[in-house]
Amino acid sequence: GGRGGGAAGRTGVGLGRESARGGNGGGLALGAGKLFATATCGGLIALGPASGQSLWRQQFDAPVNGAPTVSSGQVYVTTANSDGFAINSATGRIIWRLSGMPTHHGVSGVAAPAAAGNLAIFPLANGSLLGVDRGDGSADWAARVAGSRPGRGSAVLQALSRIHI
Repeated sequence: GGRGGGAAGRTGVGLGRESARGGNGGGLALGAGKLFATATCGGLIALGPASGQSLWRQQFDAPVNGAPTVSSGQVYVTTANSDGFAINSATGRIIWRLSGMPTHHGVSGVAAPAAAGNLAIFPLANGSLLGVDRGDGSADWAARVAGSRPGRGSAVLQALSRIHI
């Protein structure tokens, strides 16, 4: 297993040329024997936790505003254009990509994806949650939790807590 969710300010690990212009935000996750860091410059980097040595990098088309999540050999990230990715934790290669519905009025920072059993749940910048099959990246369900009447997000989360995974 693994964990995600730690916030990071300026990472200082050089996620790409854009980091010199102030790639900040993103987050950290520790798992699969590596430290994974994301930044708003659109990068994901795997580091050796004892040495800080860069092991691999993956660049996305949009900023990564939340922390990654590591589970069962995969790293999950969500980008600001509402795409979700599963990345091979050993190689940094994209296993699958799930395209969400981008919006100009989205959430600027999102929580880390969640992973348990055969399900990954992506919080997307468009204000929705997407439940995805971890094996092939196919969407199992979607729920809009932002922009609805007050209490709607709470009702969705209560319903999710009754799902056995």
